[in-house]
Amino acid sequence: MLLAQPIIALICDLSSERGQFDIGSVIRYYFKPALKELGLVGIRWHDLRHYYATVMISMIGKGAQYTLYEVSRWMGHASYQTTVDV
Repeated sequence: MLLAQPIIALICDLSSERGQFDIGSVIRYYFKPALKELGLVGIRWHDLRHYYATVMISMIGKGAQYTLYEVSRWMGHASYQTTVDV
């Protein structure tokens, strides 16, 4: 089963393969089973968004080739302050 593959990599695979993906199916057939297999409870799909932003911001100044402004844009925020505050 694909459960060991990182969820974000899976989404990239699905979206590049078909040009889009059904988020409901990804959550139902991959995300929730992966959490169950790993024994993780209380994690929501949206938590991945916060995790991604946190990791990206933590890499700034440690060799990352992007800025806080770029992370803010990738997150779809109107300003970088929103990215920092969340």
